[in-house]
Amino acid sequence: MIEYLRVLGVVLLMVLVGRLQAQCVVINEVLVNAAGNCDGSCVPSTAEWLELHNTCADPVNVGCYFITDGDFSVTLPSNTTILGNGFLVIGSVNSNADVDINLAFCNCTSGADGEIGIFTNGNEQIALVNPVGQIIDGIYWGAGQFSQTPSFTTDALFGCSSQTVALSASNPVFTQVPTADDGQTIYRSCEDPSVWLADGANYTPGAPNGEEGAGNLTINSSDNNPCAGESVTLTVLGTTQSVAWNTGSNAQSITVSQAGTYTVTADEIVGCGSSASITVNFQAGPTVDAGQGGLADCENGLLLQGATNADSYFWEPTTGLSDPASLSPVASPVVPTNYTLHAITDDCESTSTITVIPECGNLKVPNVFTPNNDGINDVFRPEGKGIAKYSLQVFNRWGILVFESTQYNNGWNGKVNNEPAPAGTYYFLLMANDASGQSLVGAEVMEGEVTLIR
Repeated sequence: MIEYLRVLGVVLLMVLVGRLQAQCVVINEVLVNAAGNCDGSCVPSTAEWLELHNTCADPVNVGCYFITDGDFSVTLPSNTTILGNGFLVIGSVNSNADVDINLAFCNCTSGADGEIGIFTNGNEQIALVNPVGQIIDGIYWGAGQFSQTPSFTTDALFGCSSQTVALSASNPVFTQVPTADDGQTIYRSCEDPSVWLADGANYTPGAPNGEEGAGNLTINSSDNNPCAGESVTLTVLGTTQSVAWNTGSNAQSITVSQAGTYTVTADEIVGCGSSASITVNFQAGPTVDAGQGGLADCENGLLLQGATNADSYFWEPTTGLSDPASLSPVASPVVPTNYTLHAITDDCESTSTITVIPECGNLKVPNVFTPNNDGINDVFRPEGKGIAKYSLQVFNRWGILVFESTQYNNGWNGKVNNEPAPAGTYYFLLMANDASGQSLVGAEVMEGEVTLIR
């Protein structure tokens, strides 16, 4: 039972893969009737050829796919791959084409006498079939030969299983296409791939329809995954001549910042290669909010409260932050500082900025002190925080300097030359600035008096 379910799962997966790939690989161009002696008479080296096109951006493995007209089939060898937006040409040495699968040597056909000249009359059909026997694309011209060859069974080649397919014009996969003269191709229209054309030309197999060797346009993007708010430079490749963008520009390169499809054309290039398009999408950046800025207490700082849905984030600058990698660090700047929260997801960055200003307040200067060693008010000095630059000078009534210090923690203990100074009124000059150079005493230098009591 388990083995049955496993096999069933494999079959269902193959069917699913076949259906998905059916959206990509199509019959794109066919030389129906070769000119000259090899119009069906050179066995096995006919001059006819068929081109498959992968319309998707990713490679597709077409191993064990097969092509049949109902008389014989061509089975593609295992691991045959068509690159994204690429072509696969099936032909032989007489096709005058660079073939990817040479029918004369690949031993990948089945049918009467190994015949390969299958497209040599006015009524015919071609079916492209995936490895599980599902027709994924088909064309016919005239009335086809459905009544003559209503079905076909392949040989088991390259390890591929044998498949039987029914051929019928009523199958909606089949499209009726125009006929072409000997040595001319039928091919899909550039403007509408559902329309087939026969315009009397034999275009180069393995290239965009209408291509006659002039090259085809492509567009190069400076960034394939741009982020919202960024710009992208689009440059046309394949020509140095005048071009026309759907933006109205005629420059070789344009810079865009809006999502959309951008198309460029060049008149000197023929057919499908004369234009190219590219769709530009901008990834949305992550959400980010640095929160509220404000005043940072000199001792305790300010708790930042950032928020984001990003995969990674950090604050900048790091100066004065307790943890720049945290959403909620404590900011203790010594000068007014703009802090930016950077949020990054998939190479897209968003930012939010706040301003934090250190707030230390004004110093409080006592007007009385009692140096009696009782542990209370024994030293004269200002009270406050955030002092970065400091100077205190104390004078007696005759203007003689009795104390001086540039260290905030070093106050006057009421002694002069290590002897107790007499009680009375003394005068001081005080300078105190914070780290940003702002005065903490209301003026550049504060003048005042203090009473020493014993």
